[in-house]
Amino acid sequence: PLMLTFESHCFFAFATLNYSPEANMRISKINSAHAPEELKAIYDRWFQQRGNVPNMFRVMAHRPQLLQTMEAHMRCVLGEGAVSTRLKELVAVRVSQMNQCDY
Repeated sequence: PLMLTFESHCFFAFATLNYSPEANMRISKINSAHAPEELKAIYDRWFQQRGNVPNMFRVMAHRPQLLQTMEAHMRCVLGEGAVSTRLKELVAVRVSQMNQCDY
């Protein structure tokens, strides 16, 4: 089993504070033109709703079955409910800003 020490936690916290998306990106994002055929409908749906395809979906497109499952989950989570969709989006944007990552 992986053992994390106090020092490794401190290093992780330090590394997180100095995070650079360009320097740490390891998985490519698949754009609409190169998306597998079975994912075109998901890409089109998100583009119509948001004006873009979120990066997390573009990365998950490497595994089409996972993206299809994730997209269904996100529709349930982000859809209307006890908390408005607008508030959920605002929370996502703020968390993204706090973590210094693109949303």
